[in-house]
Amino acid sequence: MVKTINERIDPGTVPGLARGRHAGAPAVRACTGPQPAAAPPAPPALAAHGVSLSFGGTAVLSDVDLEFPTGSITALVGPTGCGKTTFLRSLNRMNDRVPGFHRTGTLTLFGDDLYAPSADPLVVRRRVGMLFQRPNPFPLSIHENVVAGVKAHRLAPRSKLREITESRLREVGLWDAVADRLGTSPFRLSGGQQQLLCLARALAVEPDVLLLDEPTSSLDPVSTEAVEHLLSTLAPAITIVVVTHNLAQARRLSDRTAFFFDGRLAESGETAQVFEQPVSDATRRYVTGRFG
Repeated sequence: MVKTINERIDPGTVPGLARGRHAGAPAVRACTGPQPAAAPPAPPALAAHGVSLSFGGTAVLSDVDLEFPTGSITALVGPTGCGKTTFLRSLNRMNDRVPGFHRTGTLTLFGDDLYAPSADPLVVRRRVGMLFQRPNPFPLSIHENVVAGVKAHRLAPRSKLREITESRLREVGLWDAVADRLGTSPFRLSGGQQQLLCLARALAVEPDVLLLDEPTSSLDPVSTEAVEHLLSTLAPAITIVVVTHNLAQARRLSDRTAFFFDGRLAESGETAQVFEQPVSDATRRYVTGRFG
């Protein structure tokens, strides 16, 4: 039976997930007799089928078919205005309240329709978290920022909140810098530290998928490296989709790359293939720096 959109799927139950992103092939077993039929493959974490997006009758993207394998990191690249961010925001229903927004086609999370009448947008956004281009801490203390979502969704008792704060801040490498000032304003932190805080906040609700819109564009190289390293360690436990204009970042960070151009998905595939042996001429010109 397919799980409903309001249920959390344990990544540990997905076949092969525990092996890691770059694990080798499984060992070959000797055939000892009739083997049971193989289980059907798990659905991708996210999938778009025939998706078109528009605002006020103006088309932004048309007929997009794209899947995001569970536990993978996918980079969305393309020139400014090609629809990358609009598509990203549609994956957790962030466009719902934008005047004139219209969508056709199907977007699914582990096989379930993200836009079904029974799908609660708040639950969708918990399971599909998002980190924006610029840090957006809440006007709360550092501690309250980290556990804001946990409290809103009642995911843990109050007695566990301090433990969650420490755990997530340690995970993003921010604990040592803020351990003695958890009750202070996050706006006293540097831009890079604020972005790490927002990432800790997103991780605290244990999302299945994490969407990132140019997450390092306003950060210095040291902070950028820290964020990229953290993202690479989060997969395969979390499926990651990142919009980036930094092609070098896409190459070193992602397993798969999707290139958007002129209101459509021009090409997608393994990152090495897209950059080294692109099928589309537009992709070839973009990844070699001839435009964009």
